[in-house]
Amino acid sequence: MIPLVAALLAAVGALAVLLVRGWPRGAGLAGAVALSAVTAAVLVAPVEAPVALGESQSIDAPLIRLWLSALAGSLALIVVVAMLVAPSPGLPLLACVLVTATALSLTIAEPATALTLAAATGVLALAGAGRTWQGAYRQAALVPGIALAAVLLASLAAPGAPDAPGAAGSSAAAIAALLVVGAVALRVGVVPLHLLPLRAARTAPLPMIPLTSVWAPYLFGLLAAAWLATGPVAGVLETAVARDVLAIIGSLTIVLAALAMLVQDDLGSLLSVHAIGDGALVVLALAGGAAALPALILWLIVSGLARTALAAWSLAVAARMGGRRISEIRGWIERAPLLLSGLLLPVVAGLGWPGSPPFEARLSIVQGVMPGEAAVLVAGASMALALGYLRLAWAGIGSADAVSASPAGRRRRAARWVAAGLVLALGAIPLVVTLGLVAGDLTGPAAAAADWRPFAAP
Repeated sequence: MIPLVAALLAAVGALAVLLVRGWPRGAGLAGAVALSAVTAAVLVAPVEAPVALGESQSIDAPLIRLWLSALAGSLALIVVVAMLVAPSPGLPLLACVLVTATALSLTIAEPATALTLAAATGVLALAGAGRTWQGAYRQAALVPGIALAAVLLASLAAPGAPDAPGAAGSSAAAIAALLVVGAVALRVGVVPLHLLPLRAARTAPLPMIPLTSVWAPYLFGLLAAAWLATGPVAGVLETAVARDVLAIIGSLTIVLAALAMLVQDDLGSLLSVHAIGDGALVVLALAGGAAALPALILWLIVSGLARTALAAWSLAVAARMGGRRISEIRGWIERAPLLLSGLLLPVVAGLGWPGSPPFEARLSIVQGVMPGEAAVLVAGASMALALGYLRLAWAGIGSADAVSASPAGRRRRAARWVAAGLVLALGAIPLVVTLGLVAGDLTGPAAAAADWRPFAAP
């Protein structure tokens, strides 16, 4: 029941934000309190047995707690950072809505409801992010219908289904699997479906990007991978042709994203491209089957935490320097030295090192679908995504302009320092996972056989 309690707490938080939306800092405080309450609830309460919900059931598992605590905790911190430097009622509202829908998606064992709700979560986030996301919203709006159609079609291929025996059942399963793969490609934004999300990110509010481009698509990718590996179409993608096609799409997206990171000048574009490159590992995991799921969940959590921390860093730097382009933040280290650690921590955490959980998770996913040399190349390209942040560090070494030297009152200076401290704390969270202090067992030999999956039978 705790995931349902978490959904209720987040929903109450969304209502509270709506009630005080005319007071941006009050809305941010209400959202942060609700998200903190969700984090505390999922961390402290023990894991419970499944609870019947009509014909379905509500399930609880360490996976669900891990995902919800990472999501709610990181969003609570970025909401506070935004409240200090650029308050807006939109961010806490969407953060609470995202946590509500995520908790329901992960705890409901019925796949049609869970997948459709997870897909709709991204649409809700994009719809509330403003006009800048109009094109990406249209693209994501296709995903819930595609996911629902796939689940309904797969019911024809389920064992005992009288309407589609033999070859017809196999065809229904194949079409359903292809529909879900297409929905994942749309939602993650793999090449060539990356253009609309990338264009939107160039002008979108920086703190919105973790919601719309990271956590929402990652949630749908996780549930889609779990359904394809454990649902009625399990095994359909385990053919050589399917694995090769998925490997090509995923690896091409990763390589092109690594190259694109070197030329982006906008902080929002950097965040979006990196999210697309990391999300492409979901496509590779689809070909890896059930064995890739534990590594995938660990990878998505580390990536989500690191991307959220970098979004908070981008927001703090943009607010301090008066612009969000790399050419506009030169000398940021001189103006905000504490933010240097806030940049380095999530970058290092997202990269990992040999033997660290995210490093091994990335390598496990890639090696599961392609041979040794190609796997090393793609894994290296995935790590090379971080090279784009070297340009941020180089810009910080330069001399700051006069705009960022404008005088600020004591309260504003204090808010900047507190925000920088919170950015540093947020960057330390993914590093805790990278050090293996949390969830390191998801990359162990026994992880693939663990009964942690959202759609596992009781």
